[in-house]
Amino acid sequence: FDISTNPIVKEILREWDVADTDRLLNNLQLEQEKRATAQAEYVQMKCDAIQDKITAAEEEFKQFEKQLMHAFTELNKRIYEHDMCVLKGSHVEVTLQTVHDAEDVVTVLKVKVDDARRSLQLLRLPRH
Repeated sequence: FDISTNPIVKEILREWDVADTDRLLNNLQLEQEKRATAQAEYVQMKCDAIQDKITAAEEEFKQFEKQLMHAFTELNKRIYEHDMCVLKGSHVEVTLQTVHDAEDVVTVLKVKVDDARRSLQLLRLPRH
């Protein structure tokens, strides 16, 4: 079976050691395995980084949610105190201001909770 009419190519092929081919294939396979391992490690590193961001966002969301629940509790206390002062007819202006201050805290924390929820949802979106 004649693969070449060129005598130089024929000589190279005749002198070629099949062990060289096996060695080259082995080296190629090892290099492919190294690349696959490096790629898998890179993907795992990226996944871990995303998971760390999600965990941090979850903690931030929970913290703001807890602060909001506490702010609602405080607001309800201030409303009750104001209602008692209205019944007694004393310090109404002061207690009304504390109710407004507590409402402001609740409003700010609602925004923070919504922002934290939105950030968390964006981090949880599937990536392609």
